[in-house]
Amino acid sequence: MTERTAPADGAASGPAPVGPVMAGAPGPAPASRPASGIRWAIALLVVAVVVGIAAAGAYLLGGTVPSRVLGYVPPGTVAYLELRLDLPGDQREQLGRFLSRFPGFDDTALLERKLAEVYDRIVRAATNDRHDYSSEIEPWFGGEVAVAVGGLPDVPDATPLKALLLVSVTDGAAASAWVDRLVGDAPTSGETHNGVELTLIGQPGQTRAAAAVTGGVLLIGDADAVRASIDTGGRSSFATTEGVTAGRAGLGGDRLGMVYVDLKSVVDWATSVGSELSPGAETLGRSMLDRVPSWVTFGIGASDGTMVGTVLAPHVDAPGLTNASSALLERIPASALLVVDQHEVGKIVLDALDSVRALPAAADAMRQVDEAAGLLGGLDRLLGWIGEVAVVVDSDGSSVSGGVLVRASDPIAMAGLLAAARGFIALGGASALTVREESHAGTTITIVDVPAGLAPGRDAAPTSAGFSVAYANTGDMLIVGASDGFVRRILDTTPEDSLVRRERFTRLLDQAGPKHTSLVWLDLTAVRGSLEESLVDPAAKSRYERDLRSYLEPLDAFIGATVVGDDLDRFNSILTVR
Repeated sequence: MTERTAPADGAASGPAPVGPVMAGAPGPAPASRPASGIRWAIALLVVAVVVGIAAAGAYLLGGTVPSRVLGYVPPGTVAYLELRLDLPGDQREQLGRFLSRFPGFDDTALLERKLAEVYDRIVRAATNDRHDYSSEIEPWFGGEVAVAVGGLPDVPDATPLKALLLVSVTDGAAASAWVDRLVGDAPTSGETHNGVELTLIGQPGQTRAAAAVTGGVLLIGDADAVRASIDTGGRSSFATTEGVTAGRAGLGGDRLGMVYVDLKSVVDWATSVGSELSPGAETLGRSMLDRVPSWVTFGIGASDGTMVGTVLAPHVDAPGLTNASSALLERIPASALLVVDQHEVGKIVLDALDSVRALPAAADAMRQVDEAAGLLGGLDRLLGWIGEVAVVVDSDGSSVSGGVLVRASDPIAMAGLLAAARGFIALGGASALTVREESHAGTTITIVDVPAGLAPGRDAAPTSAGFSVAYANTGDMLIVGASDGFVRRILDTTPEDSLVRRERFTRLLDQAGPKHTSLVWLDLTAVRGSLEESLVDPAAKSRYERDLRSYLEPLDAFIGATVVGDDLDRFNSILTVR
């Protein structure tokens, strides 16, 4: 027979000859005992997906090159993932540049062959050498793999997910024969639905899987989901939903992959589940629901020798979410291994607590929190002065230390809170804690020593060793460290030797978003160096040098920044190699 032809945006571009997917088609039978064909079909294709993620960094969808499978995604899909292993547009060249830094991928002309070799190794390992990618899948594989999840399980019946695997094919007959071989001796029957022949797998009367080929797309999954996909005729309304179209447009350019999630449907389902499991309980407050974006998409692609990822969601107004340059970066040493920075933390936390306070189920707990906070002037006094907060892990070349930097939007409130906390320590822990002060760079560092053997709680086991917490108030910033050495390093840092004077960091920050609401920085080269220095066991060091170092050495840095917009909010991330 000739398969249905799907025109259109995001659908198949032309007909291709296929045969019905029926058990008993010609081809060699599996050498060992038969397994469930549908499970093997899904397992092998998912393996190919996983290998693409791990080896090529190419996981997820998007792009200006049209997707063949998108038009066959059933309406009502709440979660969708698609991989473009065909490397659309400029992605072959760009991914080749990125992977060329890793062992075995230095010759970009051999990229496809190298990836096929990786797929072969994983498929053979997963199937005890009974199957491979190059001879069984590659001859008919069109390069696109997608997973669509439809209706979420009913409660309390826990109806199975309507899951569907979609794979683009270049030879429908070969793909059909491949499925037939994998089905093996599993019970099957045939069905024609809307002019397309299906193979139903499983005993009649039970939940059954199905497989079919139409419009140049292999469909495997829940039988109802396969039928719904066929009914689209390659012109599914899912392709034109707001989240999918806005997400694809916002990501822009050719991509290796994209994930889409209908968050509103997922949250509504979670709320109904909570109501079913606990009748009368309000699991989520209205103010919380209003803060949840209706959808979210994530796309990833290769660009200029880097991997670039973008998360997009409709803009949601919330206190504290305003783009700004970081005021703390000039106080962070250029040697920082990790920085996690968030603006306006006080406003964000207070707003979140207000949302929780509105939940009847949380009323008693929040009343206790408010009463405890009242001893220090209330939550507004405790948290309202907190502006930007940065968690920092730093290395001085010989040891790694960490701490937190807090920029005070109200320095007077911060100073008053610190004085009150010092008083509580003196009253409640004078017999156990030791509080001492040192001066460094014109600033007082307060060090609280917790002796060995002090039980941190009534029912907790005693600590085996003592530790110290140090803090300093510079007037506009609070520095809290796991050691006084960390506090000293922050106090010694000037803008000239800070992270913002490091060209490698500022170049990536300009790409990710110099003005943002949050920021993540990870110096992978420095982290690897610290890990290598910590390897003292000769056997462990030898294994690392032999098996891991050459694969970790090319990794350079990661940066991510959240940037809010009038219509869309985005998280831009960049992974670099050297």
